[in-house]
Amino acid sequence: MIRRLLKLLLLDAIIAILPFSTSAVENSDSPICTSLEACLAILSTPATNYDKGISKSVQAAATKLQSFGRPAVKPLLQLLQSTDESVRDQAGYALSETKELLPEDLPTLQKALFFGNGWVSGAIGQIGTPEAFRALVDDLRQNPQTHTQTTGALADGGRKAIPLLLEAISCEPGCPSRELSAAIAFVFGQMNTNAVAAVEPLVDIAQDESKADELRLATLSMLKAIGPYAKAYREPLRLLTAFL
Repeated sequence: MIRRLLKLLLLDAIIAILPFSTSAVENSDSPICTSLEACLAILSTPATNYDKGISKSVQAAATKLQSFGRPAVKPLLQLLQSTDESVRDQAGYALSETKELLPEDLPTLQKALFFGNGWVSGAIGQIGTPEAFRALVDDLRQNPQTHTQTTGALADGGRKAIPLLLEAISCEPGCPSRELSAAIAFVFGQMNTNAVAAVEPLVDIAQDESKADELRLATLSMLKAIGPYAKAYREPLRLLTAFL
């Protein structure tokens, strides 16, 4: 009887402890990161659950690193060359969050992007120069997909990115590919009001009978993605329905 009672009390104790244990596990991902060195130590540690994405501890460390400004950038750029893929991605994530990047950082970021670190697209977009957006458009050409870090960075670039996107579709016959056209249309759709600057040149291409039919159709799909922000050109677009 006493043994049975002890067993029940033990079970009650275990149940009572469980919420605290669970909470401890949940909170274990939140670091105390008060110095540049401590935050960098978190990012330079290989992820244990890499398949689950960027951990909460890395996200918190990346946010804290912003408060250290430019001194945090150089060591993060160095981490992009780590032999561990998860460390490279964590550094790319942190760099995408910083506002302290300069044009001189672009070559290192471009190299990381070329070798598949998609997180650095946001960092490249933060630089904001024509060369930076050209690097992003070049990546879009090589990897014409939607819902990527690159499409997000181009959409965030707004009017600064539009000339490079228009340049990407103004190429030889057979270009842009269907996949690239869809990716660019997606970017324009994500720009919202900033996409207005792309409407007139797209309408011009769509109305130009000397252009390849594939290109004209591609620009119409882009105008459709821009949607209500292209309403000022509703009439000329309506006249193009005969072409379709």
